[in-house]
Amino acid sequence: MTRSDEQRLSGDPNAIARLQRVHFAHRRRRRSLAVLEGLDLEVRPGEPVAIVGRSGSGKSTLLDIMAGLLRATSGFVEICKSDLLALDEDGRARFRLENIGMVRQEFDLMPSLSSVENVALALRLRGVSRGDAAQAARGYLERLDLSGRENHRPDELSGGERQRVALARALVGNPRLVLADEPAGSLDQELRAEALQLLGEACADRGLVVVTHDPQVAKILSATTFELKDGRLSQTIS
Repeated sequence: MTRSDEQRLSGDPNAIARLQRVHFAHRRRRRSLAVLEGLDLEVRPGEPVAIVGRSGSGKSTLLDIMAGLLRATSGFVEICKSDLLALDEDGRARFRLENIGMVRQEFDLMPSLSSVENVALALRLRGVSRGDAAQAARGYLERLDLSGRENHRPDELSGGERQRVALARALVGNPRLVLADEPAGSLDQELRAEALQLLGEACADRGLVVVTHDPQVAKILSATTFELKDGRLSQTIS
C-alpha cells in the first residue's frame, strides 16, 4: 500500500531502518491472524539490536518484513531510505540483493554448490567477476575457521559449519543492513564468540538486527535488547 509523505511519522533521519505502526496479519481463508500490531523500531548504524520472544511471537516475520520477503499489512517500513511498501516484488528483490545480508535459521544454502560457491553467489548476482567473488568468499570462510572446507557441499558439513558458511554469505557483500535469525545457534561456545565478534566488527558502521533466544548473544554484541510480545516491542533492561 503506497502512502503519501504526510502519513510518514517523524524519526531519526540517520536510521538504517525505521518501522512505524507496522501491522501484519496472516490470512487463513476468511480469517485474519494478527502477528504484529502497531510495531515501532529504529535501527542505527553501529548500534546492534537483539529481539527476543517466545516461539511464534513473530520474530522471524519481523525480519522477513524488514528484508522485503513479506509485505506489511499496513504502516511505514523504511530500510536504507527506501519505502519498502512502495516497491513491487521485483523491486524488493533487487533492493534486498543490493542492501541486505541475511542469516536464516535454516541456513538456505544451495545444496549443489560448494561452500565458496554459496558465499560467492550473492556477489556473482551483483555482477562481480567469478575470480573476485571467489577470492572474497575464501577470505570470509578463512576468517570463520573454514579453511579446508571451501569445496565441500552443505551435506558434507556439520550444522555449525553450515551456519558459518551462511554467516560468511551474509557478510561478504558488505550489506548496509544485516538480519540474523539465531546466527550462533549451532555453534559451540568458542566458535560462537568468534563468529559473533566477526559479525559485530563487520556491522560496526552498519545496521544489525539479531533474533535470538540466548541472552549471551545480545551481551556479546553489546546490543540493545527488545522483547516481542503481543505484536509489539518493548526494550528490556539488562
